[in-house]
Amino acid sequence: MALQIVFLIRSLGAGGAERQLAKLVSLLDKSVFDITVITYYEGGQLAAELQKLPGVTYVAMGKTGRLDVPFVVRLLRTIRRRRPEIVHGYMPDANVLAWFAGRLCGARVVWGVRASDVDFTHYHFLSGTLFRLAAWLSRGADLIIANAESGRRFHVEHGYSGDRMIVIPNGIDVGRFRRDQDARSRLRHDWELPADAFVVGIVARLDPMKDHETYLKAAGIVSRQIPNARFAIVGEGPSDTTRHLARVAAAHGVESSVIWLGGRSDMPAVYNAFDVAVSSSAFGEGFSNALGEAMACEVPCVTTDVGDGAAIVGDTGRIVPRRDPERLAAALADIAGADRAILGKRARARIADLFNADLLAKRTTEALLRLAAV
Repeated sequence: MALQIVFLIRSLGAGGAERQLAKLVSLLDKSVFDITVITYYEGGQLAAELQKLPGVTYVAMGKTGRLDVPFVVRLLRTIRRRRPEIVHGYMPDANVLAWFAGRLCGARVVWGVRASDVDFTHYHFLSGTLFRLAAWLSRGADLIIANAESGRRFHVEHGYSGDRMIVIPNGIDVGRFRRDQDARSRLRHDWELPADAFVVGIVARLDPMKDHETYLKAAGIVSRQIPNARFAIVGEGPSDTTRHLARVAAAHGVESSVIWLGGRSDMPAVYNAFDVAVSSSAFGEGFSNALGEAMACEVPCVTTDVGDGAAIVGDTGRIVPRRDPERLAAALADIAGADRAILGKRARARIADLFNADLLAKRTTEALLRLAAV
């Protein structure tokens, strides 16, 4: 008999946690696991992909908003009808609901924690309240899986139970993310770039933790040193944040050098169009998918020393302090003068050896089967 498991997550948009869940579910052995994925909200970029997977049941609860209190009752009833042996939450709110669902139907409870060093002052007060509630409830979780060593440390330091917490890094699909010279040429042509353009790219939602301001300040410094530099920004966010960042770009003289790309679905091609990828995050990162995906496409990376950025990049790129545009600019100039082809090949080899998606599935399978056998 296959092990009955319910995965619970807020939505199936294009975020990092959502993409990791979708990839994990696609790779888990369906003869070992009978899988149900439940989301609060309908739709999302990845929902259609999950619905096509054999051996996977997808249920959207149709939550209408924050005030839809009856949603919780509907959700718990739905999970109970599935009679799961394991309920696996992804991120704090789903973890809390997974805890209640597990208690209700006698299932083992697994939590997924995916952040580190979060500065809750940038977010709604309920985010911090939920984090503290989860810390209190964490002693009732049967297994907590962090996707980064930095995330494990952060949660334990802030009251989460460390007794049943393990680290399973994210997994990158190295078959999908790989070097593609044709895609590189096509997009650079579409973006109307000069033939010799040095393209610095950042892939991140427009959110305070990603610190696009430092990226744009560094861009101002780099543009004075490398006139053919262009700065691609891939990601979406609130309109007021977009307007603010446009003002920052103008203040630092790079409004004509920045390429605002918004959300994209052709990410392997986008990474291939870069000469270097940046993670400028100031806090909050656990395992950055953007770093791993860019590296798999043989693009060298510069990252702030936030989360597990340094452990992901290793000696294939550059590590800089957070909120330091001068150091970030110096690292980008250093990469511009380096042999990027060699760095890129080393970067892909590092991801393929240490952080590929098959390892994610293997490590998760082993952890869940150990839990079920207890």
